[in-house]
Amino acid sequence: MKALLVIDMFNRLDFPGAECLAPRAVAIAEPLAALVSQVAGEGGAVFYANDDLGPVSASLSSLKQAMLERGGASAAIAGHLPIPAGAELVNKPQHSAFFETSLGQRLRALAPDEVWVAGVAADLCVLASAVDASMRGFAVRVPADVVASESEEKRAAALLLLRHSFKLDTRPWRGPGGGVRESAQSRQCVSGS
Repeated sequence: MKALLVIDMFNRLDFPGAECLAPRAVAIAEPLAALVSQVAGEGGAVFYANDDLGPVSASLSSLKQAMLERGGASAAIAGHLPIPAGAELVNKPQHSAFFETSLGQRLRALAPDEVWVAGVAADLCVLASAVDASMRGFAVRVPADVVASESEEKRAAALLLLRHSFKLDTRPWRGPGGGVRESAQSRQCVSGS
């Protein structure tokens, strides 16, 4: 059985650098939605790990609705993402979905063969969550085509670190090329931003 951690995809995108992350997050939303549906359809576990946004974080449905009402990229992303039966919400106080949450215990109880980590940002919350999952003894995969960062350089650096230093599987879910496509706007966001 597979467990999928979807990191920070229900997102207000209201922070410095969000203008660079938004088009990349939108680009992975559709393939990530397909992955969520596949994992759920195969009987796997789906966890949406998100920054705690207060009252709207009471449930997955209220969180999704708040992002749809927000409009813009937040709504475009949320509009793609399904909430399958049994999907769970993890409200995280820091970068890692494991920090001060019950996620580790919940995953241990499920005993998945693999934990897949996807979402944003590859160089922050995805990275921290994937490393924490690995440190807890889970076989971890971070599919390159369903993660995004503020720049392609940051995404590539995070995947390189996960693959070479932590020996995690970063093969794309759908094969070579991945789901992230550069737009004119996103190309303006350089590694230093």
